[in-house]
Amino acid sequence: RHILKAIPPPVERLTLNLQGIRLMTDDILHHLIAVLHPKLKEFVIVLDGCTQLTEPGLVALVQALPPLHSLGLGTRHLPRAVTSQWLIVLSQVLRTSMPQLSSLTLNLEGCTQVSDTGLKKVAEVLPRSLRELELSLHGCRLVTEVGMSQLAESLPPFVERLAMDLCGAPPLRLLSKPLAELQEDME
Repeated sequence: RHILKAIPPPVERLTLNLQGIRLMTDDILHHLIAVLHPKLKEFVIVLDGCTQLTEPGLVALVQALPPLHSLGLGTRHLPRAVTSQWLIVLSQVLRTSMPQLSSLTLNLEGCTQVSDTGLKKVAEVLPRSLRELELSLHGCRLVTEVGMSQLAESLPPFVERLAMDLCGAPPLRLLSKPLAELQEDME
């Protein structure tokens, strides 16, 4: 909590690496939410392995985000907190509050409750302004060809950088045609 008080408002770029802090709780996350300034434009938070966090805590975090140009959410190995329902809430925030988002990073590695439903909702609302997308679905066993196809079909036309970790996800052959079309558009 003392570290959060040291963040001088208004900060436009904020990166917090809280990886592996096992004592990180929803209560501490609520204190973090309180210091998010409306002028914030770039926000990266790494909560990998913060196993005390719950879905309601992460929902409160994404709902409190101001309109951003760049968002990075590191939520590896939080299977209780990162669910398809959480992704649905994130998709609502992306749709209503972040039309100017140009960079999105979602690390969902080991989040075993993520399924096609949540992935499809996020894919459906990716803003046309998006230029960079990084997505890790490593170990998301409930993501199938249906979710991957929806993601491939929903990529905004002007994406310049795409990085995906799909180990344990459906085969890449599903993405080859849309990515080829994306390459042609970029040339």
